[in-house]
Amino acid sequence: MTQVLILNPPRRADGRSTLFNNATLGLASYLRRNGVSVRTEPLMGPYWIDRLERLLAEHQPTIIAISCKWWDTLFGAVELARLIRRRAPSVTLVAGGQTATYFARHLVQKTEFDVVIRGDGELPLLELAKGTPSCNMVFKNLTEYPTTYVQQSGEDLRLYHDLTEIADETMLRAIGYDAPFIWTGKGCKLTCLYCAGSALGHKKLFGRKGYMYRPVEQVLHDMEVLAPWSDGAFLFDFDPVGNPEKASYYAEIFEQLPQQQYHTYFYCWTLPDAEFVDRIASTFQSAFVSLDAQAYSEPHRQRLAEKRMIKPYRSDRDFEATIAQIASYRHMDAGIYGIIGLAGETRQDVDNTEQWIAHLLNTYGDGLGELAVTPLATEPGSLVNRNPAKYGMRLLRETFEDYLEFTRLKYFGTDGIHDQAYDPNLPHPYGVYDSNDQPGRVYHDYQRINNRIHQTFYERREMQFNQSLQSEGDTLTLSLHNRNQTRAVWDLIIRACGMAQKNGQKHLHINAKNAFITVPDLEVFKLTGTHDYTLNRLPGLKRAIDARQLVVTVSAREEQKWGAFDALGLRLNFGTDIVKAA
Repeated sequence: MTQVLILNPPRRADGRSTLFNNATLGLASYLRRNGVSVRTEPLMGPYWIDRLERLLAEHQPTIIAISCKWWDTLFGAVELARLIRRRAPSVTLVAGGQTATYFARHLVQKTEFDVVIRGDGELPLLELAKGTPSCNMVFKNLTEYPTTYVQQSGEDLRLYHDLTEIADETMLRAIGYDAPFIWTGKGCKLTCLYCAGSALGHKKLFGRKGYMYRPVEQVLHDMEVLAPWSDGAFLFDFDPVGNPEKASYYAEIFEQLPQQQYHTYFYCWTLPDAEFVDRIASTFQSAFVSLDAQAYSEPHRQRLAEKRMIKPYRSDRDFEATIAQIASYRHMDAGIYGIIGLAGETRQDVDNTEQWIAHLLNTYGDGLGELAVTPLATEPGSLVNRNPAKYGMRLLRETFEDYLEFTRLKYFGTDGIHDQAYDPNLPHPYGVYDSNDQPGRVYHDYQRINNRIHQTFYERREMQFNQSLQSEGDTLTLSLHNRNQTRAVWDLIIRACGMAQKNGQKHLHINAKNAFITVPDLEVFKLTGTHDYTLNRLPGLKRAIDARQLVVTVSAREEQKWGAFDALGLRLNFGTDIVKAA
């Protein structure tokens, strides 16, 4: 038996679009070190309900804790609780996370949840498991314990040294493939209008003031524990704006890492200086560094920054200088993201946005690996949600029922969270719009801009694929190249195999010596339901190779991971000569 089962709920009924909450590994580790039998599982992929039933039968937990961190998981968490209640009526159902904290009373009064843990969850969940609750909880009978537990820097919040004692190996490989989040700190002092994690949000939801940095030795420990499951790839997403401790803190971490061994996604909340970019370049084998423009229109960005509605202002020129520096390294690329529909946005601001985006895409080529635009959407606990009139906005998604209904529609749909069409007869796709605007304006601008971005990246990838092919007689050669491990190119191999067979060419040579290759294994493909194009074609490709209808040769590097492609029986050559498939 397992006393506590911690689950990450599906965002959609089909099990796709799952985003793993890495905090559940931390929670399980904390309980395990303190003597509680615990297991954590993300419910993902097309057969997640079957997996849930196996987990309930195998572990027979007395407590099931469901993560409800992100607001778009609200219905998924509620629906998961309902399904569990039907199968295990006596289990204690617990919700936790930022969204659960905001809607704590609603969840215990209107859903199957028995308890909601508010704020940080380590000590409260441990106390609940031991039958001695004292803090951070509200129960179905509305008994409440005050939010007095707030994580402190000196606590032992490390991951358990052997993650297989708290999680399934296949799950760990699936989690690792997406580059697990390494938490280095928490907190904020800013007042960005759209963010529930602003200074006010942290104070009201978590009782946290200012910043909390984790001890460096704990960060290094977690990276070492996760490295075997992620092939040394990690995501950093904590970068306090304007805090002088920031640079020295990360410098201390980077100095103690094995140099040029790991790969990173680093999401910068503020614009990094040149020295910081150089330090990332020298530390990591490959890196993706993303920058937060907030508003793509420079005048709009400046107006909002002056009113302290977003982060401190930086110019387009500053952003481009940083992008150019990142792109100057062959093992790095940059990303940039921003929001359309922020308070006070004018028609000219939208024009500025489109012009600068087009300029960035045309100027920086493959040095700009990602450019993202999201519409302003209200989230529970954000400043615009709390006081829309202050920002000149009209709020259409406010109550627990509003959020539950919107996430219900997304749960049973197939679109991304921002892709629901604007329809006056349906919940507003973003839940907020400028009082001086038409309610559908941002939707139409977002769709137009986003489609152009996607089309540009699609055309660029098609052009790069075609340029990487060379045909000579009965041999087709595919040369793979990417700037870092975060940019998968191995899927092009399947396309090249199909092209060779269509052209009647018997030999396919893959030159992968200039690429970072990490292919998930077959079990991960099947579990997550991702990469169906590749998964569905592997059996037919193997038959063709076994029958010598297609002879595949691969020039590779020792450190590359070929995962599911190993099932094809390929022999990889690590020297200069081509080795044919067996």
